[in-house]
Amino acid sequence: MKKTVNINLNIALKLVIDSQSDVVEVLETSATVLKAFSTTEETANVSSHIISESENKYGILTLGAKSRAGMLIPTSSEITIIVNGEEYKPAKPVSSHKHTRGRIDGLTRLYREYPDIFKAGSEIRMQFQPDDLMLFIQK
Repeated sequence: MKKTVNINLNIALKLVIDSQSDVVEVLETSATVLKAFSTTEETANVSSHIISESENKYGILTLGAKSRAGMLIPTSSEITIIVNGEEYKPAKPVSSHKHTRGRIDGLTRLYREYPDIFKAGSEIRMQFQPDDLMLFIQK
């Protein structure tokens, strides 16, 4: 069984930069753990989410940067979506938002193809695999 440890850090550096030579000297460093959790392979990155009316109307998924799946989704990246074991293949690639971590845009067609899963008020379960940028969704 594979065990995963996720740690979010806040890192502070005190630097001196010589403007003539562009040499950087590190004077001080400190790190603070903001969040840490450990999971087994079976439960890693699994989140549940309730589809809101706004998400359904605008074809977006807002997982939030603090959810297990949302925190791992990089910004400005193409995401592969797997719904109930089937790969969703849109005409235009699905991508994460440019600035907002945990938000995926371009899902209007997906929501219309799977209305039972993505209707407002429905609860879905998700697992994100960061290595291959795949989001697995099931009801």
